[in-house]
Amino acid sequence: MLVTGAGPIGALTLLAARFAGAASVEITDVTAEPLTVAAALGADRAHDVAANPGSVADAAHPRGRFDVAVECSGHPSALSTCLQQLAPGGVLVQVGMYADPKVTVPMDYVMTKELTLKSSFRFAREFPTAVALLASGRLDVAPVLSHEFAAADAMEAFRTASDRRKSMKVHLRF
Repeated sequence: MLVTGAGPIGALTLLAARFAGAASVEITDVTAEPLTVAAALGADRAHDVAANPGSVADAAHPRGRFDVAVECSGHPSALSTCLQQLAPGGVLVQVGMYADPKVTVPMDYVMTKELTLKSSFRFAREFPTAVALLASGRLDVAPVLSHEFAAADAMEAFRTASDRRKSMKVHLRF
């Protein structure tokens, strides 16, 4: 499985994939710090695609090597990576939101590889399952929670949350 975007949603996708039994999960990002968290969460490989753009590709699999790709970044280049790196018959799940909703999808990849496209928005059906897993302690998301602030310090919390190099997920305590 390939996950693009190692922010909070990508990190939680990685955890969910591991929990569901994914044999191998690789994750990409353009910032090193979230990839460090992803590695601690159990990513088999964490690719800094800003520093090494071709690191996901594998010459032994020129048509792609992943059965599933979950695009969590909302960046068109990540979508392109997913389509290129999915193996024939693979599944792409689009989760990330795009700033420009008119993203071009190269349908030749979809057709010639016989890919399946899926999407998820706000996780409405999955929410009760996620809450039950968290409440039972079967899924540990603590590594994703990088900071906690009292509600009175909300401005500092938002400043911290806006810097991907300093934070993953910031929690406000009421």
